[in-house]
Amino acid sequence: MLDVFTDHEDRHLRKRTRQAERGAEGEVTVAALLAELPDSYLVVHDLSRVGGDIDHVVVGPTGVFVIETKAHRGQVTAEGEQVLVNGRPPEKDFIAQCWGHAYWLRDQLREGGGIEATVTPILVFAQAFVRTRPVKGVRVINIKYLQETILGGQPVDLPIDQISAFLERIARKAGK
Repeated sequence: MLDVFTDHEDRHLRKRTRQAERGAEGEVTVAALLAELPDSYLVVHDLSRVGGDIDHVVVGPTGVFVIETKAHRGQVTAEGEQVLVNGRPPEKDFIAQCWGHAYWLRDQLREGGGIEATVTPILVFAQAFVRTRPVKGVRVINIKYLQETILGGQPVDLPIDQISAFLERIARKAGK
């Protein structure tokens, strides 16, 4: 009986390890694409906050973006106001996660930096075919559309240098 329990735990641990490795690979792939953005864009990776790290923050002439990276495989669709991965709800509410990051950053900019800025959430899938539209205001995209999504927006009037300095202070404070 103990062998069955141990085998189950081993399989579960191996599965979680594979998922973590795939997730890290997805974040590295997204980071490489973001590194190709023009110099007028600042990119911050793994910005720490209570409730989990923000995978990527991008600040530039087209706005402020928080990017949540997922490495799920298969097909991403939406049903109503819910994202589905291979026809099923994912293990957590990705849309709520994205908005949580966006609201937190907006509030940090306002309260800690005196900066009013709209923060646009993006949910990017590094390994899935995405066939959906924005869900509850979150842009849900395949990785190949990430640069286009960021660069294709309308120019906004933001104190980019001030936002960049503020984000760098937050990152330093978190030890990143």
